[in-house]
Amino acid sequence: MRFNKTILFIILLCCISTTFAQGGKKFEIRRTSFNYGARASFSSTIYSVERLYIDGTDITDITTKSEVSLSYAAFARLNIRHHYLQTEVAYNISRYSILFPTALWSPSATSSDISTISTELFGLEVPLYYGYYIENQAPYRLAIFGGPKVNFILPGRSRHLFENFSQADIDETIWPFIFSGVIGFNVNISHLYFDISFEAGLNNISRYFTTIDNHGQVSTENFIFDRRKNGVSFSIGAIF
Repeated sequence: MRFNKTILFIILLCCISTTFAQGGKKFEIRRTSFNYGARASFSSTIYSVERLYIDGTDITDITTKSEVSLSYAAFARLNIRHHYLQTEVAYNISRYSILFPTALWSPSATSSDISTISTELFGLEVPLYYGYYIENQAPYRLAIFGGPKVNFILPGRSRHLFENFSQADIDETIWPFIFSGVIGFNVNISHLYFDISFEAGLNNISRYFTTIDNHGQVSTENFIFDRRKNGVSFSIGAIF
């Protein structure tokens, strides 16, 4: 269902852009001081795992499993000659999983047992990008950009799945704000907009985990999963 909505959103943007592009020069983007637009993005989320600690054991044999993440955004751009400043508000759905042999931390596990930690984060992202136009001749524009981004994690929306764990009631508390740095480039042909960006996380996602041990005691010390959110994103949209 999510993919269907995303595809319909992209088709709508393309139809709008194509309609304006077919109108000729009168619909070309003028060198105005202000532009606005909307875009949809597909991204591959990549966690850089700094530490995974379970019941007294540091886990280092980790296999990553990236899933398609989605983002929908409305943006505004202030142009200053060959430069611009751009900000946006984006609704982001980020998914990622890691797998590792259960025997690394559980002596009773067999060699074929695999433990999995899956994370799905829902957030609102607000970046501030500085961009420079390499090419700025209507109807074509090519620019490079970069800047900081903050992701506000929506309370109660995130999902965490722990498969093949003996601990009971594992629960993760996420930091409410995730900060990252972004670089990329974008192209627009008339009103049709594309960009590719690379994101590097600046802070740890996880605040702490709580678990219940074999004696029924609540603990925040026997489960640690420190990681940062990185990713590669491709966007398509419309700019006016």
